[in-house]
Amino acid sequence: MTLNILLKNVQVIKLKNWVTKQKANLNSNMTKSQLTKWLGLIILPGVTLTLISLLLGRLTIVKQMKAKILKMFGNN
Repeated sequence: MTLNILLKNVQVIKLKNWVTKQKANLNSNMTKSQLTKWLGLIILPGVTLTLISLLLGRLTIVKQMKAKILKMFGNN
């Protein structure tokens, strides 16, 4: 193995340990309703951005198809 791969593996292990420790801290310090609110605050922006990007992608595809059809058949 190269040094870079070993360093990445160590970084991944450190990140996993940190996430596990943070999760344990959250679970011990928060009530269930507080934890639910925090999860909602984390998930909601991600879902919103995903939906907006999907909508913009769909609009872009429709605009490209219109341009392609007009190029093919003219403006009549």
